[in-house]
Order: sequence, then C-alpha cells, then structure tokens
Amino acid sequence: MVKIKNPGDLTYDGRFKYVFKSKDLSFFVASIVSDILNLEYDYVIDNMEYVDTELNNNKQQSRSDVIVKIDKYYIIFEMNRGNYSYLIEDKIRYAFNIFNHFYKEDPKKKKKKKKKKKKRSQFSGIFVILVNLNCFNRKNKDYLDYNYLGNKQKQIYSKYVKFIDYYLAQIVEKWYNEFTISKSEKRLAYLLITNESEETIADFTKGDDVLMAIDKIRQQIKRGDIIIDPTYKEELDAQYDAMKKYALKEARREGKSEEKNTIAVSMKKDGVNLDIIAKYTGLSIDKIAAL
Repeated sequence: MVKIKNPGDLTYDGRFKYVFKSKDLSFFVASIVSDILNLEYDYVIDNMEYVDTELNNNKQQSRSDVIVKIDKYYIIFEMNRGNYSYLIEDKIRYAFNIFNHFYKEDPKKKKKKKKKKKKRSQFSGIFVILVNLNCFNRKNKDYLDYNYLGNKQKQIYSKYVKFIDYYLAQIVEKWYNEFTISKSEKRLAYLLITNESEETIADFTKGDDVLMAIDKIRQQIKRGDIIIDPTYKEELDAQYDAMKKYALKEARREGKSEEKNTIAVSMKKDGVNLDIIAKYTGLSIDKIAAL
C-alpha cells in the first residue's frame, strides 16, 4: 500500500474530491453554493445536483474536479495546488466547453429577438461559474486574462461564464489577523487549514456546525477509518501527466540544468514524489533532495 502524505490534508486530489463529490457530504458544498449564489441553504440542499465532469467518453479530454448544478447554474470547483498557467488555461477553456455543451437557446426567444431587444436579461440558457480554489499566494500570478477569453468566433460570454478566484492562503492569513471573512470563504479556507495543527483546526472550526461536522469526516480519513487509497493512484497519475507536460515544456525551451533545478524545486513545493520529479527532469534523486 502506498503511504499517503499528510492524510488529513484535504487539498490533495483524492481527499478533496471525496469531500466535494460524496452525496452524504453535500451539506458542505451546499453551504458554499448558497453563499456564492445568495440562495437559501434549504433550497440549495433540496435542488442541487452533481454533474458528470466528462463531457464524453474521450479519456484525453480535460475534465473538472467537481461540478454541481442548481437551476440554471453550473458551478465548477477546481483545486489548484500549484500556479501553473497552462493548467489554469485548460480549466478556463473547460468552463467555456461546459457552457457550449449545456447551453440551449429558447426557440421562442429567437423568434421574438428583433421585437424585444430590451429584454435580453430574459436569458433562457445556463450560467457557468468557475470557482478556482488556489493554495498558492497571489504573488506572481500567471493567469490568462479572463477578459480576452471566448469561443472560436471571438465571442465573450462575460455575462454567462464567470470566474471566481479564492486564494486560500490569503483567507487563512486574514483569519489569523482577526479580519472578517464570509462563511463561504471560511469554509473553503478550511480545506487549507487542514494541514495545520489539530489545535488550530479545532479553533478554526469552533462555532460553525457545518465545519465541525465535516471535520469529523477529516479525522476519520486521517485515522484511516475512511479509506481513499484507490483515488490516491489517480492523484499520482494526474501528477505524472501534468508535471510531465510542464517539465518537458520548460526543459525543451531552455535545455539548461538551472532551469531543471527551478522546475524540480517548484514540483517539490507542490508535494510531488521525488521519483516523478527525477523521471521528468532527468535529475538524480540525491540532487533533487539537496535542492
């Protein structure tokens, strides 16, 4: 059995998906969605649905971590442990694919479009919200400029495809400094606080029934009462694919050992296995460990 690093840390792929995709734990996701959409919690918990993250059976196609639907809203949750621009760009493109895939225009609206130009707000399709949960700091952010995104016809869906960035480390810092944070911010920042001490976690969740309930699940995962080992292999496979693409791209562009060192350091910070780093940078494990 593969030894899992930081078993209580919910920012890792398998554990994050377990918490966000388990129907038994939907109360946690519903609390975040209700705050984002400003809807009553009871309404969200009764009407929220989980959506298949694969648009078709093509394994090469990009997919999302979690998608939930309520009414006309599709909310995509993405956990980003590293600040790799090509990964972020891929997730943004995926959000537009979701919009194009599920969008259905009302034929009645099409016929009356010329007569009732002022009623554009009566949009009968869907809305997509991409929620990026970023574990890294906002410094040196290398995201694509959202304002220039669109489909092949260069059309911008700014009204119907929106992006929300939560920088979890910044929210945690605000909490440490006793600044006010919203319910959704706190519940999302909880995912990052789970690699802190148990005393800190207990202090963070105190007084919030939803967080205290979900923290009991985290403790079960940490103790091994809930086994998520099968998804850990998927997590490693995902790291293989993502880091291979990143490492090869950077190494081919420069071809210098200094660049390889930089890549290796970045991968180490994201908790990538040393064997994986060695395989895709060409550096020895001893060299990587010394960086």
